[in-house]
Amino acid sequence: MKNIRYIYLLLLLIYTGTVTLCQEIRSTSGWVCKEINSKYSPVAYDVLTLKNIDTNASMSFKEESKFKDFERGQIEVKGDFKNLHVDSSSQIKIIAIGLYNKVAKIYYNKSITLNENTSFELLIPVDSKLDSLAVHFLSKGKINCESIQLKTSITEGEFIQGWKEKFLRNDRGGSSIISKLTDLSLTWGLLKYYCAGISKYNVDWDQILIDRIKHIESGEDINMSFNQLIKESKMNLSNIENAETTVLKDLDGVNIDHNWIDKLAVDKEKKNTLLKMLNRYVPFENKYIKTPKEYNNITIKLVEDPIHSNSLPNVYERLLTLFRFHNVIKYYAPYKYTLKDWDKKLTELIPIFIGANTSNDYGLALLRLNASISDGHSPLPISRL
Repeated sequence: MKNIRYIYLLLLLIYTGTVTLCQEIRSTSGWVCKEINSKYSPVAYDVLTLKNIDTNASMSFKEESKFKDFERGQIEVKGDFKNLHVDSSSQIKIIAIGLYNKVAKIYYNKSITLNENTSFELLIPVDSKLDSLAVHFLSKGKINCESIQLKTSITEGEFIQGWKEKFLRNDRGGSSIISKLTDLSLTWGLLKYYCAGISKYNVDWDQILIDRIKHIESGEDINMSFNQLIKESKMNLSNIENAETTVLKDLDGVNIDHNWIDKLAVDKEKKNTLLKMLNRYVPFENKYIKTPKEYNNITIKLVEDPIHSNSLPNVYERLLTLFRFHNVIKYYAPYKYTLKDWDKKLTELIPIFIGANTSNDYGLALLRLNASISDGHSPLPISRL
């Protein structure tokens, strides 16, 4: 059973970039640990500030902190880049490594897009004993920054229980968050593969989904989430209105059921927006799909940005993985048409992924997801990346 903690969903996660390390700017600790007052109280560290960073080359710098051992909880790392100036090719990767007796137990990396006002947040679940944390910044390209402020905090105990209580409760109107998340996933997936604006403007569609999950968690109405998805997708509504009608069901080789749109818990006008987009669909170069002509093969190639290599993602990343998988099967897997109530399976799996609060639980959830498509050609590797 121990091997289950190292299961990763390699079917969807593709890593394509590397960053060169050329210069270490700082290596001493800038965090001061405060005493833990009780087992379940958060532990806050002083704000670390690095000033006057200006480089044209690749660079790296790190901060390391030691703290009282803990083995269950969450690490939260927040950071802000002040007065940041970058060029179009600049990129940065944040890597958090949690250790116990100098052995890495957590490896969490996140690539971020730099702009003039960048902040970031890492939520890292912990289900094994740790005694230190190192946060590394790897950058490439022209970067000028007045300061980087970094703050970390640790919450011990059964913090994930709070997630389960939030997500699995029923709202006053009787509509559960699970049903909202189902509608969100279906709409997000449809726009991902049918809305040209997402690829044309290189929208971070994964982050858009995570933002919407957080808003739904806080009680946002599904109609508001729908409106924000349409806005962020860069959908050109005027082009949709003026395009020639193409009825998808009449196209050769297309066998996709969009009856779920009628069941969405949104206004009729919003449903019509999706139907118009479908009935006036014009093929485009989708950044998530590479056609056989593009890479000389007989099948399409799916392209997804990696999440990270930690064996236990946070709840938002777990749902992102589930929603990615569900929509890939929905639109591109031939065996999908032998499955009964595939969308219903999504609703069943959402609470399982939310409640997967250990590496073992998450591994079992992935196995259950993989088994749900009843396809023996889709193995799930059990080794680290």
